[in-house]
Amino acid sequence: MTHRERAFAALSGRIPDHVPTFELECQLAEEFFGKPLLPEALRPENLPSLSAAGKDRLLHEMAEYTVWVYDQLDYSILPLHSVGDFGRLEDRPDFPEEFKTFVQYVREAAGDKPLAFHGDGTFSIPDGNGMYDFAYRTADDPEGLCQEADRMARNAIERNRRLRDLGVDVLLLCSDYCYNSGPFLSPSMFSRFIAPYLHRILYEARRNGQYTIKHTDGNIMPILDQLVGCEPHALHSLDPMAGVDIREVKRLVGGRVALCGAADRHRAGRDRLRRILPHLRQARRRLPLLHQQRALQGHAARALPADSGRLEAHARLQLTTIRNKTIQEEVQYGS
Repeated sequence: MTHRERAFAALSGRIPDHVPTFELECQLAEEFFGKPLLPEALRPENLPSLSAAGKDRLLHEMAEYTVWVYDQLDYSILPLHSVGDFGRLEDRPDFPEEFKTFVQYVREAAGDKPLAFHGDGTFSIPDGNGMYDFAYRTADDPEGLCQEADRMARNAIERNRRLRDLGVDVLLLCSDYCYNSGPFLSPSMFSRFIAPYLHRILYEARRNGQYTIKHTDGNIMPILDQLVGCEPHALHSLDPMAGVDIREVKRLVGGRVALCGAADRHRAGRDRLRRILPHLRQARRRLPLLHQQRALQGHAARALPADSGRLEAHARLQLTTIRNKTIQEEVQYGS
């Protein structure tokens, strides 16, 4: 299978030759390969100082480097980096011109490999500055909140249509809904303020021929049925730090949605290899169950943080690359 065939087979509920890997974003390209994906000159504050020709050259180089990095990591789905001034994306139906040019160059360099970008337009957990206001609005202004949710969803649907026209095959819907203790909204509030708008975004994406991966960290179990009812192709990240058990999720909804992740990167940062191995063996024992009914869509575990106290900055951990129903691990230490 090609990377494209492998990714779309898993997302469609078929069994690929082996599980495709991807990440929402690659944050450690500089630690792995010597330079970041986004060069300093293409940061929004530096764009005005670039000539048109200089900007185009840098975007082309960034695209080629991005594809090279993902080839080294063996990604089957290539997540695109934001470039240009995105501002408050949820309030906009379009993208910066720099991003459009970047996507064009990535598509040319990547061939038919699937490209992915963020496609959400639903409320996520508010930050500390907005938490109280949001909570008050659920009681004092629910209709206004629904109107805002509707506007955000409409903008997301339009952006996702434009992403399709740019050649983006996979939408990563990354609004976080849950803490480790559970959702930030009760299930009944979730059904009012988020689920209908999430369903619209996902429905329109399917109509556009795009695949969708709904991400949220935290304990999703109280809203699992609603998430799956919105009909994403896949759920991500099945957060083990929040007590989400991929085996139980598979039992409950495995026939309806592909499953991504369930790798505990924090364990890798805390523990030495000998303490990680039981975790690997446990996952391998569960694997035959996970492959029943519907293919498991995996993602490469995030690399160890550069400031890890236990491993050198250039340590590289690739976990959950599953081939022929076995889990392989690779730990490489920097010199």
